[in-house]
Amino acid sequence: MARLVEDMDLRCVLLPAHEFAAVQPARDELVPLETAAASANPPLVIFTSTRAVKFGLMQLGAGILQRSQLAAIGSATAAALQQAGFSKVLQPSNGYTSEDLLKSIASLPAQGSREAWIVAAEGGRTLLLRGLQGMGINSRMLLVYERRAATLPEEQVRQLQNCDRVISVWTSADAMKLLAAGLAPDAWKKVCAGEWLVISQRLADFASQFGPHAVHFSSGPANPALAAAIRQVAA
Repeated sequence: MARLVEDMDLRCVLLPAHEFAAVQPARDELVPLETAAASANPPLVIFTSTRAVKFGLMQLGAGILQRSQLAAIGSATAAALQQAGFSKVLQPSNGYTSEDLLKSIASLPAQGSREAWIVAAEGGRTLLLRGLQGMGINSRMLLVYERRAATLPEEQVRQLQNCDRVISVWTSADAMKLLAAGLAPDAWKKVCAGEWLVISQRLADFASQFGPHAVHFSSGPANPALAAAIRQVAA
């Protein structure tokens, strides 16, 4: 993404809000999934991000996943599963949000999976969980990694403080909260005085509490879509 931005003759300031670490699910969390995977009606195992795929494949046995129906929140997550050897992955026919995936799951045959596990980090995808439960699917979270607030690199913060115009790209509400709390006040003021680029209406609604100068939308979370939106905003 940084290379795409720099190809537009824009300075790219990387400010990762999170660091990530694996979390090992407890044995009593895995046993119900193993039991469901061995049943005649296999469970639905939903991966909510490429990072969930990375850490989930480390924590879950391949046998469980091969005997389950796999689903992905979007095309990038589905591609990560397919690259790992899982060819049949349910994904939204349109979009990349929890709502989009719920629509695709709702269209499955009535005799499909009545149990689901959402592979994620703590605090994520509660809307997806509630939506599945509303369909009568016995659903639970399976936490395989955790997010931690990252230490912001001083040199990058200085670069931000020296910018005249800022276009900030947001794919996470948590990132907004962490950077709002972690950035020096003058740096955060520059961010809020600039253009914000988000990937969903939900993020735009969340962003409104910070008072950004203007909010723009990307057509998706993938790098090419983000780059196209940045190019349009920067023009």
